[in-house]
Amino acid sequence: MLLVVMLGLMWSAAGPVHVVSAPFDDVPARGATASTLSAAVPTASAPDTPRATSQAFTVLVLGSDARAGQSQLIRTDSVLLVRIDPDQQRLAAVALPRDLWVTYPDGEEGRLNAAYSVGEQRAVGSGGTFVKQTVSAAVGVPVDYVALVTFAAFADLVDRVGGISITVPQALDDPRYPTDDYDTIHVQFAAGPQHLDGVRALQYVRIRNPDGDFDRLQRQRQVVAALLERLRSAGQLQQLVGLADVVNTLGTNVTTDLPQDLLLDSASWAASLTAAQIDLLAVEPTMVTPMPPPATLQLTDDAQQQVIKHLAGRS
Repeated sequence: MLLVVMLGLMWSAAGPVHVVSAPFDDVPARGATASTLSAAVPTASAPDTPRATSQAFTVLVLGSDARAGQSQLIRTDSVLLVRIDPDQQRLAAVALPRDLWVTYPDGEEGRLNAAYSVGEQRAVGSGGTFVKQTVSAAVGVPVDYVALVTFAAFADLVDRVGGISITVPQALDDPRYPTDDYDTIHVQFAAGPQHLDGVRALQYVRIRNPDGDFDRLQRQRQVVAALLERLRSAGQLQQLVGLADVVNTLGTNVTTDLPQDLLLDSASWAASLTAAQIDLLAVEPTMVTPMPPPATLQLTDDAQQQVIKHLAGRS
């Protein structure tokens, strides 16, 4: 999805996007209560979301481990909340830990990375709205749109731009890195400068050793910056935006409820941003507290306010 590429969202691709015209509306729009959710019907109206490019809006970008033949049981192991503000010429993003313990719109509780699948299990097609409401309640920020992106799409994008160059701050070793066929492999990275192709870049952002989710969030932030720099230095950002047949090449790597006109207008706008206009924040250990369920976390009140201020551009 070109918009997501322009936003520097690591899980996107320069090619296929599936834009759904009436997406995720088997559950009510943002702001519905748990009781109204339990009685939701497929005819629920869509949320009143911004359409003009000059209006600020938010996009929840979910990197999924979807495999061929899967429909509902999808984990969204990468979660990035982005606010686009054309008037202020600013793009802000917050990378959220997948193991946040959250309250779902129907009152049940669970991990953040399961919210999309839980919504799909409630009613096919409702996962997007379900996870938007979940994240909105967890961080205190309205979520207007959602984009579900496969990890394969990210690897494809990195290959399309000729790979990315990064400096690995410390050696990484994961003896049980998950593969698409539900097996595991041994993945290692030496410390120091490296140039990564799509497969290796994906491994770098997904590997959880040595410091789990927080270390991984920092690596995701690092790769976002490297990918944007690669696109700029190669002069490919404007080329991607200018593809005349972008809509005709839409496919299934990305599913989003962003209207096509907003998607394309925002992509063109985002291509003009400088690094100083893009603010990326990754949640750190000091911003969360452990929860009773094993290996789960909750944002502190101060962290929630920090996220809100970061997205809004307030110090």
